Amino acid sequence: MSNSPTPSHERARHELRVQPLLASERAYALPCDALGRVDMGALSELERNEYFFARKLAGHRFLLAIVEIEEKNPC
Repeated sequence: MSNSPTPSHERARHELRVQPLLASERAYALPCDALGRVDMGALSELERNEYFFARKLAGHRFLLAIVEIEEKNPC
């Protein structure tokens, strides 16, 4: 079993989405792997702050996070 980070091509195919409970709040979407694991080292400082903010308030101001697969248009 490898402890190496998820390859970037796999991360780009999945997003961890956090929807707000109120329509006036902002939703968040961050790259993740198929299991919802976020590579914190690959995030910008702003993305890390957004991740921790949404995670801390999950169930209070946000719904629980879900993993969605991004649809890619074939060229």
